Amino acid sequence: EREQCRRRRYLPLALVAACGVELYTDIPSIMSPPAAEATAMEMDGASQSQPPPPFSGGEASSGSPPPQQQLENDPALPPSLHIPITSLAGDGSSSNAHYIEIFPEEISDIPSAALAKVLTDEDAPLSTWSDAALLYVQDRSAVQGSDLLREACKREETGVSGANNEDRVRTLASAGIALLTQVNRGGGLGGTDLSDEHGAGAAAAAAEDLEQRDENFRQMSDKQFNRATKIDGLFPMTWIGRGLLHLTAGRTDQAQFFFETTLKQCGQVLPALLGMAAVRFKKEDYAGALEMYGRAMALFPEKSGSETRVGFGLACYRLGQVDRAKAAFRRAHAMDAKNVEAMVGLAILDL
Repeated sequence: EREQCRRRRYLPLALVAACGVELYTDIPSIMSPPAAEATAMEMDGASQSQPPPPFSGGEASSGSPPPQQQLENDPALPPSLHIPITSLAGDGSSSNAHYIEIFPEEISDIPSAALAKVLTDEDAPLSTWSDAALLYVQDRSAVQGSDLLREACKREETGVSGANNEDRVRTLASAGIALLTQVNRGGGLGGTDLSDEHGAGAAAAAAEDLEQRDENFRQMSDKQFNRATKIDGLFPMTWIGRGLLHLTAGRTDQAQFFFETTLKQCGQVLPALLGMAAVRFKKEDYAGALEMYGRAMALFPEKSGSETRVGFGLACYRLGQVDRAKAAFRRAHAMDAKNVEAMVGLAILDL
């Protein structure tokens, strides 16, 4: 029974960890067929206005871009966040000469509440709120990213000047997915002693509280997806979100419907491939899960990330392919030295 509980809690988390971060990125990047992956960064830049040059306290300089801006054009480096300063303009219009720049390595020192106040004061567009949330998620601060997106949804509900439907739906869908990243992430049993009646009762109460908390997250997530669907019922990111919602609730057939629909309508996109891999894993179709994880890694070698290698390794282990599982965990650890699941997998298989 404890093994079944552990598996139920881990599998949805495995999928969310694998593609949750990517779902915050712009649609041209992640919801593009694999042939476009090499130019995903260029597609992203083509769909947005170029950020102004770094703030120098005066007017924007002309000529060649400064070294930092040249570095930001490197696809290997994560972009910084630019928040145009509108409070100085008087009429609420933004100026390319004044803005706040936040680098990815600085985001861990900035509370989400403080950043939300800055974004509100400067009347930042919804796309900037989503980009800021992405920085938190990439910094492994998913809770702060979720909090920021919830504030962004409040802004969307009251109306944001200049917001288009795509930015509105993206914000709402991202908020729903961010809430789902917190499902099944409870503290577990910790050091609870299950050998006596008192300990077993405490564990049962804790599990019940955790399930209620997770159900609250699902309800809040579903609310955001419903709002997004009313704006645009054909937005693929919402389909992925609903697939995740059903998966975290154990409704694998419904989850499969949304992931397969995305694959049919959008082609071989990463989140849907990972979704189908998780569905097949949960249905104990480990060979099918291995196929989907392998396809995701082959088509998206970089974007699939270390978590997909962990999923691949778990499927190999279930099929009795221990050496392949160890190799997958090693590769995941090499890609991300902080990947706990990869370290645990290696430790267990090395025993």
